[in-house]
Amino acid sequence: MAFLKQGDLVWHRQFGYADRAGRVPLTGDVLMQGASLTKPTFACAFLRLCEERLCDLDKPVAEVMPDFPIAADPRAAAITPRQLLSHTSGLPLTHSPEWPLYLEASPGGVFSYSGAGYICLQRLAEFRARKPLTRIMRKYVVEPLGWKRSCYTTSGASGRVSQGYDWDGSVVQPPGHYDKANAAASLHTTALEYVEFIKRVLLPDHYGVAGILRPETAKTMAAPHVNVAGGIAWGLGWGIHSTEGSDRLFHWADSRGFMHYATIDQRNATALVVLTNGRHGLRLCEEVTARTMGEGERSVFDWIYRGFYEAGGTPIPPWPR
Repeated sequence: MAFLKQGDLVWHRQFGYADRAGRVPLTGDVLMQGASLTKPTFACAFLRLCEERLCDLDKPVAEVMPDFPIAADPRAAAITPRQLLSHTSGLPLTHSPEWPLYLEASPGGVFSYSGAGYICLQRLAEFRARKPLTRIMRKYVVEPLGWKRSCYTTSGASGRVSQGYDWDGSVVQPPGHYDKANAAASLHTTALEYVEFIKRVLLPDHYGVAGILRPETAKTMAAPHVNVAGGIAWGLGWGIHSTEGSDRLFHWADSRGFMHYATIDQRNATALVVLTNGRHGLRLCEEVTARTMGEGERSVFDWIYRGFYEAGGTPIPPWPR
């Protein structure tokens, strides 16, 4: 866990084991599989490509890559990067799609969380930058941040990678496809390095550091682009929770064996990152977040549990006593 408050890193601690059988402690230099916390970092890199005019948020992907079959549906011709970043493309959830896909909804309509959308955007970024994703992320995120450990493939990890644990505590082996960079889920990181990403992208003025994005771009990233539910919206890479007269950004992550949560209050220059290596970890994230950022944050978790997991037919079980 790492906690930023009003200009300072005020708290950073680790608990438990990276490998329970081997009694290997979970220290601050052990990498966690970041799962969907990858998405905000890729959104940042894509927005940098837009700043350099290599990409355009509102130009349909099909116009830039006419030979790339996004979906066997004529509506797919209208899909834009803005829709892909804000989960309004109509593409399905799956992170490892076989192209062409099907559309679950018309582009630009309702919010529907889509890892496939980020893989589509990865294809566009690689096409326009003429670089693989690892080099794109190195140029626009890893090197500007000075990350020493975080990486986008397991084969690129310079240190120990934590083991993950399932609902029953059994070991979960890391998915093999993370040997290849994936814009939706393959980041491996630490709480300290991820909170540095938040600071440099969303809180640079408060912390007196150079921002990775231009101020107007960062505002666009954090602005609501689609309403999701009461008090919940989505921007470009981040969820948005309207509470107590201000908007907080958030993202959770779930990769079989790892559950994480990050939240940012830009008004108060406060941010919290909680990374866990167990599937019950989201319940822990809720308790830590409520006690750190305020009880109002529980409404975000209510939406995650009900609006995402229960609605998708995969409810999160109660925290075991």
